[in-house]
Amino acid sequence: MNESSFKNDDAAGAKVCAVIVTFNPDLNAVTALIRQLKNQVALIVVIDNASQINHADELGALGAHHVRNKDNEGLAAGFNAGIQWALRRRASHVILFDQDSLPSSDMVSRLLSAEQRLLQMAISLAAVGPTYSDVKSNKASPVIGFENFYTKRKYKPDFENFIEAGYLISSGQLIRCEMFNHIGVMKSDLFIDAIDIEWALRARSRGYRSFAVSDASMAHNLGDKTIKIGNMIRATHSPERHYYVIRNAILLCRSKDIPIRWKISDGLKTMRRIIIYPLYSGQALQHIKWMMRGLADGMRGKSGKSNHRR
Repeated sequence: MNESSFKNDDAAGAKVCAVIVTFNPDLNAVTALIRQLKNQVALIVVIDNASQINHADELGALGAHHVRNKDNEGLAAGFNAGIQWALRRRASHVILFDQDSLPSSDMVSRLLSAEQRLLQMAISLAAVGPTYSDVKSNKASPVIGFENFYTKRKYKPDFENFIEAGYLISSGQLIRCEMFNHIGVMKSDLFIDAIDIEWALRARSRGYRSFAVSDASMAHNLGDKTIKIGNMIRATHSPERHYYVIRNAILLCRSKDIPIRWKISDGLKTMRRIIIYPLYSGQALQHIKWMMRGLADGMRGKSGKSNHRR
């Protein structure tokens, strides 16, 4: 198909490419995302990880370039393929999305304006992202920041309309393409989980900071379902996905780019997850089985796509 160019007059002459990675998506959700982005970015590319149904014609009709992988290469590899596609077309920025997000109609322009303001303040900036609410509960999700040896859930700006983040979720994250020369791209062997955490902490180890922008908003599906623990609502996933949650937490603890305070904090969280997920998610034995597989593979340093069978 012919590549379409949408909006090209973004802040400071930016040429933004939206990178959307899909795997067996809800077509209505992806088309809504593309329609919402068409007036906000210059280019849209959809990297599909071998979905059962090929939606190339439908998404191409909306003006999105569609790349269909032969195999499911994972979310990180999908982002990287989209980043390379954008770099070949001389994009100044990429904004990353998975298939479960819907930005507000002015989210990209607000992120670009926020980025310019932060750069004017001489901040070494890795990325900016929106604040977001969960589509299931419609409840605002916190920004995760650092506080000594634990993470802090933050809802209010640290200054102006900026909330400094330990990491931003991948979806909605706006990154200047030049940053990939300094930080590198996403770590593809993590496959699906903790991609955003690893990239942000790697950036931080090189002196670059990430900020959420309080007046840029997005709706996002946090998990397969939510569970209530006391007064807290938490997202949870399938047993197979929890394999990656546990395994990748161990892999991050083995990485030299991850600060010791994160390793301590996330190590404690990982132990809690191993207890909580089976108790509250249903299918207790399945969750235990997959998490133990993740724990074992993480300890062995095994990465990439899981080769375990159900």
